[in-house]
Amino acid sequence: MNVIMNIIVAVIMVFFFNSCNQVNKSEASLVENQDNVFLLDSLLIKYWKSTEANEYYYIYSDSTIIINSQYFAVNKKLSEKIVINSFLNYINVLFINNTQNIIVRKTKTKETIITNYSVIKLKGYKNGDIIINQNIQIGEEGFDIEYSPIFLEFYDFLDNLLIDTI
Repeated sequence: MNVIMNIIVAVIMVFFFNSCNQVNKSEASLVENQDNVFLLDSLLIKYWKSTEANEYYYIYSDSTIIINSQYFAVNKKLSEKIVINSFLNYINVLFINNTQNIIVRKTKTKETIITNYSVIKLKGYKNGDIIINQNIQIGEEGFDIEYSPIFLEFYDFLDNLLIDTI
């Protein structure tokens, strides 16, 4: 009887330790599906930052991100693996596999504030063809919009890439 109990305890422990080592679904998609991003030849992100009245261009190709701007003298080249992987993971989750919605909730409000909203425009290319073409306006007149945490991280990530360039 003692041997049977030891076997049962050992089997339960194996299942327990195995389940503790599992990754949640969103983390798995960040890791497993990252290769899908590399099927694209290049990416172009145009980011209109309304608080600065400036448009920034993020161009990804050949494991490098080049950042330029329309009105400021920004010319930055990034090839650090951790930065590139983070960038590609965000693109993969939000725009290629769509494992996370960008907008969580959108409710109509009575307030109408006229303003110039920030906009992110993304185009992904493969063999010269546009595979992804998406525009995201950050905010909308007459609406209260809740964005997903991963999208807000991506938005902050783009801003952080500019910090030491301005």
